[in-house]
This record gives sequence, structure tokens and C-alpha cells, in this order.
Amino acid sequence: MPFGLPQPNAALPLFCFHHAGGNAASWREWIEPARKRNMQLCPIELPGRASRFAESARDDLTALLAELTAVLTPLCQRPYALLGHSLGALIAFELAQRLPAGTLQGVFVSGRRPPHRPTPPPLRHLMNDRQLTVELQGLEGTPPDVLQHAELLALFLPALRADFTLTERYRCDNALQGLDLPLQAFVGDNDAEVSVSSMKEWLRYGDSNSQLRSFPGGHFYLQQHREALLNAIASHLTPR
Repeated sequence: MPFGLPQPNAALPLFCFHHAGGNAASWREWIEPARKRNMQLCPIELPGRASRFAESARDDLTALLAELTAVLTPLCQRPYALLGHSLGALIAFELAQRLPAGTLQGVFVSGRRPPHRPTPPPLRHLMNDRQLTVELQGLEGTPPDVLQHAELLALFLPALRADFTLTERYRCDNALQGLDLPLQAFVGDNDAEVSVSSMKEWLRYGDSNSQLRSFPGGHFYLQQHREALLNAIASHLTPR
């Protein structure tokens, strides 16, 4: 983990998973505000980017989840929680099926269609580099300096394509279990990737106290509403 392992005697660890094409630094500015709310923010770096650039980006979700489960299980013997945005929401939810359930205090998903909703076409992981670059120009989240420099873009696209493969090839297992705790879902009210009504369907995967909250903004609304989101998360992380 690029920002260190959770400290055993410190606040509750909140493991965070980034969006497609992102990296652990997406959560860097959340660390100190989370600490003030008695949470230990632990951003997870997926292979193929930033501090793990030398590794191959993973495009097999089952294998990636097995890797993450092996790493995180020893760290989840104490109370912990999971947070993910976009692709990260899917990863967080699937890990909630695999990590220790008795110590799991909360699952927070943001900005992704629910598991039973397949990705509609066109599928970005099947686009060639030129098509994918054009697609990125219409999306939020890719730094302008990356889009404007062919060399940087060539370094960026393999991990991004792998991430799109993870989320777009995903098919919900009919045996997928709901969670025996509240699931909190968050979304931007103008998100072109997922509607508020679609995001509400996540609530079937938590208990009767699960909630949806929408915020003004698009797919990356959360950067403008960090404080409100952290307040919402902290308010749900009470002892069960």
C-alpha cells in the first residue's frame, strides 16, 4: 500500500478502491480529514500504475479479487470498512463477500451500476487506442496533460484498458449474497455513467437500513463533496 499499512492500535481502517484509470493517490487528500473522524484511510494501489507501474495491470477480476483477499484478510481481523468509486465500488462489494464478515463494519459504493446491471455498449475495453483516446476526451477523470501527450497516453492506456475489462466483463453470480449490514450508496445527480435510479438498486444488497444519497455533480462529484461524504461514512461506522 503506497500510504502504509493500517496501524493496529489506531482508528478503524477504511480500505479504498479507485476508479478505472485511477490510482491510490486519488484518495490522498482524504487521509487527514478521515483521521479527524476517527478513520484510518487505506487507499489500495492496483497493479500497473503509480507505485506498482512495473507490474502488469490485471484484467481478470476473479484473479485480482483472490490477490486482494490474500493481502487484506490478515488486516481485517479487527473492525474495518470498504469504500470504492466506479470500478472500485465493484471491487469493494465483491471483497465484502470474501473478507471476514464478523469484523466488517460498513460497505460504501459510489458511482457504478449495481452488480446485476451489465455494462451497456459500446464497451471501451474493445476499442482500439485511437477510439479509446477519443472516448477519454469526453469523460471526466483523465488529466489533460495525459491526453495532450502521446508518450504519457501510451503509458496510461494499458492500465485503463485492463480496468475497463474488469468492470465491463463482470457478470453477477446468481449465488451472490446480500450483506448482513447497511450498504451505503452515493452518486452524483448528473452522472452520465450511472443514474440515481439505477444506483438505488444497490440497496437490495444490504439490510433494511441501507441508504442512497445523491450529491450535485457528475461522475467525479466526490472530489467536490469530500467532507460531506466522510461525514456520512463516519456516521455509519458505529459499533455493531
